[in-house]
Amino acid sequence: MKAFLFLTGLLVPLIMIAAGWFMHKHPPKEINWVIGYRTARSMRSQDAWMFAQKKIGVLWEKAGVVSLIASALIQIPFMFLSVEAHSVAMLVLLLAQMAALLMTILPVERALQKEFEDVADKK
Repeated sequence: MKAFLFLTGLLVPLIMIAAGWFMHKHPPKEINWVIGYRTARSMRSQDAWMFAQKKIGVLWEKAGVVSLIASALIQIPFMFLSVEAHSVAMLVLLLAQMAALLMTILPVERALQKEFEDVADKK
């Protein structure tokens, strides 16, 4: 059970790495509402779309690697405690991983604003 908990604690970072690599190397070519980094700013133009896909991909790869290492190291002490304690630690870890994932939005939006500044941004 503890091995299962350990491996599930690495799923989010592994998905971040895989999705980041995919977005960086093979971004969605056309603006769409189904797949890709979809914000109002990223969907303003084709250039902004491609810029955002590659930027978020690189960030997800880097954040995923850092999160993977941190997640593995953080879990080690909990493997020697009860399954209940490890489960609670996993919940906290998952919330921290999701926060890290969401925090990647901020630098991408700042980069988009800087790279594609227009009249709408100045209002």
